[in-house]
Amino acid sequence: MHRPELIAICFLFLWVTGCPHGDDDDSQTDDDHADDDTQDDDDVGDDDSSPGDDDTIVVDSRFVDITVGGDHACVLDEDGKVTCWGCGSLSWGQCSVPDGTYQSVDGGLYGHTCLANVANEPICVGHNDSGESSPPELSFSQLSGGGNHSCGLAVDGSIECWGCQTGATAGQCDGMQGNFVYVSAGGVHNCALTAEGTVTCWGDDTHGQVTPPSPSYSQIASGSGHTCGILETGEVECWGANNVGQATPPPGAFIDIDASSNITCGVRDNYELDCWGIHIHLLDEPPSGHFVHVGTGVEHACAIDIHDEIVCWGDCDHGECDIPDDLAP
Repeated sequence: MHRPELIAICFLFLWVTGCPHGDDDDSQTDDDHADDDTQDDDDVGDDDSSPGDDDTIVVDSRFVDITVGGDHACVLDEDGKVTCWGCGSLSWGQCSVPDGTYQSVDGGLYGHTCLANVANEPICVGHNDSGESSPPELSFSQLSGGGNHSCGLAVDGSIECWGCQTGATAGQCDGMQGNFVYVSAGGVHNCALTAEGTVTCWGDDTHGQVTPPSPSYSQIASGSGHTCGILETGEVECWGANNVGQATPPPGAFIDIDASSNITCGVRDNYELDCWGIHIHLLDEPPSGHFVHVGTGVEHACAIDIHDEIVCWGDCDHGECDIPDDLAP
């Protein structure tokens, strides 16, 4: 549930010491977000390359973002094409993205996908029992899928949210006025980021997930009941539910982060993956290698490595780890 635009400018040449820190949802734009692969388990994430003597890794990537939903994943390439996979027997149409040229994509927690095309038109597909896949006819530059709702960054910098027709409601479908550059929808809450790094959160605050402890972040990601952000120093700070350690990040600097149900994953500034939270399907044990983006779902995660290879791990019973052949490096 992924990422602000400042990450995208680093894709062609990503330098360890020279690139600004930032994030799919999901989130960030949550959540963002890098997440998928079809290799054998023994090969997933294998990467013989390492930083050179000058501590520099150059990345030439055709992928702009990756997002992971409840049982599917999607990737956005540099030409604006979105490709999704997974879904399997749990499909509500969340993988059936219409042809078009897109600028953002984000997978919801439980079975929907929201996108903004280059004409700033919102498109959501998949689960819609609460109206989460029925966006208003407004212009949006970025969308984020949450639990029973979705939110969009309007072209005027304000936030609009929709859904909430069933299930828990705590104000997560309320809009928010401001000059925002990114929104990340969580389970029953949302957080939005300004260009100055100020974070505004609203909705359910049962676990403190809408009360950020610091005044400024370069990237944010909202999970089901927690939120994480990357500070200007590169360190990660999380707040909210922490029943399985999803809001207890390890020390060190990160360049990308994404949060989901009870798990958070990030890409460190040395391009290695780290995950914390629930220990199911080895979800908190990511593959080795060097990566530029990561995306987390409820029970699986995916990442894009520095060679443009997508790897996924966790629960793959519904095709979540079956990366389409045309996405191979």
